[in-house]
Amino acid sequence: MQMVLEAPSEILAEEQIAHFYREGYVVIPGLAPTEEIDRVLVAASQSSQEGGECQTRIFDPRHPEKDAGVHRLLVEPNIISAVRDIFVNEPGILHGMLFFAPPRWETDLPWRRDNQSLEILGGALSAFIALSDVTPDRAMLWVAPRTHRLGAPPPRTGSGTPLPAMQKGDACIFDRNIYYRLPKNETAHARCAYLAQYQAENARSAETGAVHSDEIGPCAPARELKEFWRRRKNSQYEPFASPASE
Repeated sequence: MQMVLEAPSEILAEEQIAHFYREGYVVIPGLAPTEEIDRVLVAASQSSQEGGECQTRIFDPRHPEKDAGVHRLLVEPNIISAVRDIFVNEPGILHGMLFFAPPRWETDLPWRRDNQSLEILGGALSAFIALSDVTPDRAMLWVAPRTHRLGAPPPRTGSGTPLPAMQKGDACIFDRNIYYRLPKNETAHARCAYLAQYQAENARSAETGAVHSDEIGPCAPARELKEFWRRRKNSQYEPFASPASE
């Protein structure tokens, strides 16, 4: 009997966790296995051939069976373990999006905070996962270190820090209160990334004060989503399956 892989007990060193809390972000080389990324890209390609829009795939928690192969990184053991190391409790899935920046992509996402659109208190973060090599001129994520702190002003034009060149599988985990931006893709190659967002077990909506409410979104623990996918019979869920011996 082949067992479902569980998340490793620890991924991040204490100095990496300290960097996240001090600076508002941490870069983790090779966090996502390349074979998992390849499965995501294959699923995205198949979905596009079926008539879907390839450049954006947003996870819909009300219909978790849709595009499951595209959103499989939401429950990838290494990613979940890294988030758990920061939260010190089980992550709830807040949002997921597969995002392509086409060649010569002219859109420039200005400085913003994830918490400015939906404010979560008690622990919430985002993970930018490189599904292709990403360079500073290829729609690289920029961050403004330490702007997650209370009272930090928005970054000035021309300020901030581009992440170092990222290889396929590298990830940047950042606080939802930190300022970040995504500039244009100035290269002749597409940039592909996945953005996963999680909240801690004790997180609450600043608007309603509710835990795991519709205001936050149906934030099922990652282990529950993985179990849901595992029980599906469709072939796109096969990598999550735990084949029975009977």
